[in-house]
Amino acid sequence: MNAIFTAVFLLSLVVITIVAPDKLLSTLLGGGEKAAATALTLFCIYAVWMGLSRLAEKSGFSRLAAKGLKPLSRRIFKTDNEAALENVAMNLSCNLLGIGGAATPYAVKAIDELEKDKNEFAQKLLFVINATSIQLIPSTVIALRTSAGSGAAFDIFLPSLICTVVSTAVAVVLFLLFGKLSKKRKKKGGQLMVYIIPAVFITVFGFALYKKVKIYDEFSAGVKEAVRFTVSLIPCLAAIFMMCEAFEASGLSDALTKLLSPVFGFLGIPPELTKLVLIKPFSGSGSIAYLNEIIKNYGADSYITRCACVCFGSSETVFYISAVYFAKTKSKKLFVPILAVLIGTLASTVVACLLCRVM
Repeated sequence: MNAIFTAVFLLSLVVITIVAPDKLLSTLLGGGEKAAATALTLFCIYAVWMGLSRLAEKSGFSRLAAKGLKPLSRRIFKTDNEAALENVAMNLSCNLLGIGGAATPYAVKAIDELEKDKNEFAQKLLFVINATSIQLIPSTVIALRTSAGSGAAFDIFLPSLICTVVSTAVAVVLFLLFGKLSKKRKKKGGQLMVYIIPAVFITVFGFALYKKVKIYDEFSAGVKEAVRFTVSLIPCLAAIFMMCEAFEASGLSDALTKLLSPVFGFLGIPPELTKLVLIKPFSGSGSIAYLNEIIKNYGADSYITRCACVCFGSSETVFYISAVYFAKTKSKKLFVPILAVLIGTLASTVVACLLCRVM
């Protein structure tokens, strides 16, 4: 990400200096203002879900939900390591609820446990599943559309669910296929969603009440974590938004869109999504920046915005996740799983644009 950020930012600054030097400072300040506004919106989202996540964890609801996934996890990941299985199950259950921030620590712990067994297959498979963003509730994009005044923020539920299944299925199949080859060489959905989120909240709160957990204290502790997490994002958001603003003002953004539009058009992907699709594998904050721009420019309920939200919700920051997950492991040969994930993400993007057109 350092190389990409430096190259794009520096080139944009050079072009602006040549074409319109008087716009440079205002462009960068505008990027900082958008970063601050986005951080506030994200805090509201994280406060809700991290508060709920904390309550679910302290009441034991998360572990109870994860128990049902342990037998399946044992078969899929081919391991009997109980500590690894527990963390894998917790990771999957958090991802299904759209609580990606809570899912990451469990994935890291699971990979560390699997490292003890030298189970590279399970480590890489867990990465593939997480990097394709399998989830039931796309909470972030729904909240962003709601805050932008969408009249049907939940109508992306079914397309998002289908696309996250497509991206995960394609990536897992390709990972298994490539692995074998390597060895040989060596809107009803929107209506339903309206009831799912309240059901999740009522269930978690009810379970916490049954377990006599101090609901206010634990929910507040989760919100406090959201504050820290949001503050930690602000420097990244500011840097990315400044880069995005400079990229736009320089005209390089339009040039890149024109260059790739024939390819994207052939695949059925609107050219307006070019920057989002390209930046998402590298930067979560960068992709949020572009997603916010799309919502602002095209409206919360437009076809372009719906496509962008589904694409965002059915993909992950592949290279960032690979760095975090495998930082402490000996397994560094990640070409096959990363390639599988990128192909799966592209497939889900194509499907997303088709579904948003017909649903």
